[in-house]
Amino acid sequence: MDILKSIIEIDRNAAAEAEKLVEAEMHRLDEADEKYAGRRERLLAEERAKADEALKKQAELLEEKKRNTKAALVESTEHLDGVFAAYRSEWQNEIISRITGV
Repeated sequence: MDILKSIIEIDRNAAAEAEKLVEAEMHRLDEADEKYAGRRERLLAEERAKADEALKKQAELLEEKKRNTKAALVESTEHLDGVFAAYRSEWQNEIISRITGV
């Protein structure tokens, strides 16, 4: 009977030890998951910051191109207005003479 009690006691101790080891492993895995999640969030935040910065730079470049294009358009329009103003009376006379035949 003592041998049977001894075997049962050894089995209980082994089961308790196995349970402790399983709990320790689960705890270690939980810690590893938390570290991974933290690292992942940090990397995502860094990448988002980089993407936001790149987007900001692109928006600034686009805005600069728009300003340059608008300035070039204004300059071209002013040049054409000057050309039309310089030849206005000459062109009006030519158009009128072609219409009237005079």
